[in-house]
Amino acid sequence: MKIKQLTFSVLICFLFLTSTSFLYAQNKHKVYREICGKSNTFNDFLSLNLVGDGEINLTKLLNGNGEKLELKSMPDVMNYLSKYGWKLESTSTTLYDSSYILFYWVISKDIDNNSEIMDGIYTKQSKRK
Repeated sequence: MKIKQLTFSVLICFLFLTSTSFLYAQNKHKVYREICGKSNTFNDFLSLNLVGDGEINLTKLLNGNGEKLELKSMPDVMNYLSKYGWKLESTSTTLYDSSYILFYWVISKDIDNNSEIMDGIYTKQSKRK
């Protein structure tokens, strides 16, 4: 009889714990940022920036060990950021003054709290481990 009571108690505890974690998992929300790139007509990138709460120069991005990342194109940036949960939402391109091409990529990420937004985005000023 005690084994049945113990099994029942363990089952109730398990159901309670799994339902509680399910409720907390529902707190995720989506955040958006924009990657802006500027290249000349020879497709040499002149700037790559992540725009959101401030602007980050993505050509100066560091990995977790403090080494400079070689991000030279929009797909390079997206491939790197996708490792940290960012997804591509939309893209647009504009020809500016017949000599520059401006790229705008909107990206999104599902997060639990705002501290996750900057995961994987390290610069000399914001380097975190």
